[in-house]
Amino acid sequence: GKGGLLIADETPRDITAGALAPDPLKGVAVSTLMDSAFEINVPANTVSVRDIPWPEGAIAVAAHVNPMNDEGQSWGVGLAVGWGGGRHVQINARTDGRWGTRRNGAEGLVGSCTKGMPATVAVRLGDKSVQLFAMQDGGEWELLEEFPRTGYAGKPETIRIGKIGMTWAPNDFGDKGSTKPCRVDWVKTGR
Repeated sequence: GKGGLLIADETPRDITAGALAPDPLKGVAVSTLMDSAFEINVPANTVSVRDIPWPEGAIAVAAHVNPMNDEGQSWGVGLAVGWGGGRHVQINARTDGRWGTRRNGAEGLVGSCTKGMPATVAVRLGDKSVQLFAMQDGGEWELLEEFPRTGYAGKPETIRIGKIGMTWAPNDFGDKGSTKPCRVDWVKTGR
């Protein structure tokens, strides 16, 4: 098994936190793709999305999500980028204090996400990597995941916002859950 060792002494030390994640839209020309809210009022485990074509030359996309009182976990409000053939990456708010991330349906549970708090989520494409970011309102950017661009080569086809679910195909969960509103306030891209 895994264990830990704690050594305590009385020597004063400077302790620094890890570096904050950079703004994924810093250093790029930002364009607004959607500036009126996409209001969602469907049961917790139900898909409700809006698709936007990936703009030519874009290397990043960000969306402001507001979970409000939504009770979705894997179907929480979020942002996804799709390459075709079901290949996609995704970030969504969850009610259990974590962010949900997905790569082609494989779910990760990372970071810290306060229930109901609005946030900006982003995907940035590098030459060799894909990065997923989140920043709750009033907070700092957090790099949730970074992975090789292998399998995500070329230009994406689609930006998807809303309650996306576990796969790129719009599949609801069997138990619908309660109906509580959530929304995506805006979508921006960077070139």
